[in-house]
Amino acid sequence: MQSIDSFLRELRATPEGRQFLSVKRANLFRQLHEIVFYGKGGYDLETVYNMPIWLRRFTYSEINKHYKAESDAVEKAKNGKGQTITKEGGKVRTPDFVIKGGPRK
Repeated sequence: MQSIDSFLRELRATPEGRQFLSVKRANLFRQLHEIVFYGKGGYDLETVYNMPIWLRRFTYSEINKHYKAESDAVEKAKNGKGQTITKEGGKVRTPDFVIKGGPRK
């Protein structure tokens, strides 16, 4: 059975192998960056880099789900909630919230 080091040496010897490894490395650093950046200060690069792979993938997945849900909620709010004014019919739909203190008289 071939060792990992000899396998990597053989892989680096071919142009396709170098390209494959560079893509894998770029994906790794992109994932590390996104966890640190979108984690909003909850993670530093050293901690994320030293995480077990399964935990790093789980963390990345959870952050991705959170921002996807947030994006969907914003899009939903833009498309159907709040005040809508149209020029043709002059229709106004009231917002789905109440401002503290109530309306002015």
